[in-house]
Amino acid sequence: MASPPGAGTIKVVKHIDGAGRGDFRVDGNLSYADTDDDGTNDFVLSASTGEDAARTFVRGASDIGSAPWTFHEARTPGSGWERVGAPDCVARAADGGRGRSVVRTDAAGGVRVGLVAGETVTCVYTGRRAGGEGLVRTESLRGTGTFALDLEVPPGAPPIRTRPVTTTRPGVPETVVSSRAVVSGTYTAVERKPVPDGRGTWELTSAVCDGEEMPVTDTGHTWRVAHEVAAGEDPHCLLTHTFTPAGAIAVEKVTRGGTGAFGYGVTPHPVGTRPAEGAPLHGGTATAAKAAPVVRADGRPGPVASGLKVDGGLRYTVREFLPPATDAGHWVLEGVDCGAAQVGPPRPGAFGVEVRLTPEHPRPTCRFSNRYVAAGTPDVTKGTLDVIRTTTDDEKLRPEATRLELSCADGVWDSADIAPSAPGGSLPEHTFDTATTCTVTEPRTGAAANARVVTSASLMVDDGEQRPVRPGDPFEVRPGERTVFRLADAFTAASPLPSLALPPSPRPTRSPLPLAGSSPVELSHTGDDGSWLAPTAGLAFALLLGGGVLLRMAWVRRRRYE
Repeated sequence: MASPPGAGTIKVVKHIDGAGRGDFRVDGNLSYADTDDDGTNDFVLSASTGEDAARTFVRGASDIGSAPWTFHEARTPGSGWERVGAPDCVARAADGGRGRSVVRTDAAGGVRVGLVAGETVTCVYTGRRAGGEGLVRTESLRGTGTFALDLEVPPGAPPIRTRPVTTTRPGVPETVVSSRAVVSGTYTAVERKPVPDGRGTWELTSAVCDGEEMPVTDTGHTWRVAHEVAAGEDPHCLLTHTFTPAGAIAVEKVTRGGTGAFGYGVTPHPVGTRPAEGAPLHGGTATAAKAAPVVRADGRPGPVASGLKVDGGLRYTVREFLPPATDAGHWVLEGVDCGAAQVGPPRPGAFGVEVRLTPEHPRPTCRFSNRYVAAGTPDVTKGTLDVIRTTTDDEKLRPEATRLELSCADGVWDSADIAPSAPGGSLPEHTFDTATTCTVTEPRTGAAANARVVTSASLMVDDGEQRPVRPGDPFEVRPGERTVFRLADAFTAASPLPSLALPPSPRPTRSPLPLAGSSPVELSHTGDDGSWLAPTAGLAFALLLGGGVLLRMAWVRRRRYE
């Protein structure tokens, strides 16, 4: 979704102190969803031992006195969870320093935030399990159900009878076996898996005994949890079941500047593919000027699509169909927010967004925000991106064309070749209706074999500060902002290699040969008996070997910068 003007970030984290797993609902005005249909917007954090849960919200700047962002952790009576102190909140500026956002917390878990544009406020809730009665207890998360389990006892211990237990409230444990005197040894809880009924599936996601996480063994039809009890101990175990409902996607509609009839469709497709052309699998319509649920195609309220498969290998494209443009004006999509289930920004032109259904987020709500643009009104909400390239026009250093490529997450792609005689170039300006991320790369520099190239990049938004970035790293482009990306190559000629000429070898003095018929004479000793040949050959070999190493290093360095 496009970031609101003057936006900041609020991050809410749930941390577990000790062993356990749970779902924790946070009420407030941060979220657009109402997960429990109680009339209050909320979101759910699913945390466990060693795995914090977090949700991040990009929201507009707010005033602590008149219109703060507010949220608090909802407490479920009898859940066995207790909050450790008040929420721990900190505000950070964009550079990581101390922020100016105002944050107020209370002992009941409430938080009020006066958010400053560009800053991030992080609040951490910490919870832990409180002690409870019962040798074995069970709880259910994200739903209620009936669970049947037996308890295997160690040799010599009296049998323990159990009965099926039905949970009545999510997150509130029910006792399976009451506290009693037990003998030492290994006790094993054996639970028969609930039979699927079309509403969804159950999983035994956690088993905690005496504050320690126990391994769960899946035998196919049952789950088994073993716990060793020492003499004199009074053990307490809690089994946590998590329900994954059959997936569903709801849609909310909000408009600015007018009202109109909008259509919606939901189409499943495998990961990495686009939805097939044609009629969507599910559909709905909406006519609203403020946030309101979309009505299903059959005219009844409820999710636009239900009974969806929760599968990591599937994606669902939620597509909006705008009212047709007229001489009076047209509609534009300002943004889409599907919460944690959303995969990337909306697709340009198709007005669609991808959604991933997971056990943690099987039933997301997507809010589509649209604005009516009257004829003749300039659209100032579009974002622009200019990519500028500077290089050298020295054809000795760059005898070939430079290649420049742009790739964005919303499907935008462009490229350009810069001729050797040109000192630079650019891509055509691109416009964006929604936020996305882009990457600029240089697959080919065109450098000569003896040239060295150093590449640098910078990013500037709305004629602001030009900040350096790393070439090839993705960067964000937002509606309403003018983004300029500059890529520069600095060329230098490589240093010449040192001379490998060998020193001249001494030549032996030749004595005159005796003339025919003359008396033999004794040749004088010159001191040149051939012993110089071995060291000279060794020196030549060493110099040749060193020259080869230098040549190899120069070749590697040149290849690195090409």
